Amino acid sequence: MGQTLTDVWYASEKRAKDSFKLFVYDDLGTLEIKPGQINFVGRNHTLSIDNVRHISLMRQTWNWNMYLLVNILLLPVCFFLYWFLNPVIGIEVRTIIVVVVAVNLLGLLVGVSTKWVEIEHGSSVGSVCRSYFADGSRKGWSGIFGGTRKLYESLRNSLGG
Repeated sequence: MGQTLTDVWYASEKRAKDSFKLFVYDDLGTLEIKPGQINFVGRNHTLSIDNVRHISLMRQTWNWNMYLLVNILLLPVCFFLYWFLNPVIGIEVRTIIVVVVAVNLLGLLVGVSTKWVEIEHGSSVGSVCRSYFADGSRKGWSGIFGGTRKLYESLRNSLGG
């Protein structure tokens, strides 16, 4: 007997390792877990995995390049805020720096807390492929607070990987 989970994020190996990713997943859909088989049906992707070699729980790959790009793009916004708000409300440069640092630390915390289930499996031509899944419910927040770990345990119990 299988188990069906909704609001599951799927990420290809390319997306999972991309350092310029704006979105952390390729598709959102339903994951059906049966003994020896995983089926994912999303809006844009359909996968059937039956040759599972290994299942692991991993942290999300850090996309440093995107963080750097966003911080560079935020510089003009910070200058604008200082230029126009300083005369009106007396905002100081150090206040803007503290806010930027705090937002970056929050992003780092979310990034470190985001887990993915990595499934290593064989392809139809015999090569090794990796697919990544995470609990995407509540806009991904459920995954951060234990949903992806539950997904991992369900997969381990059904597939024994």
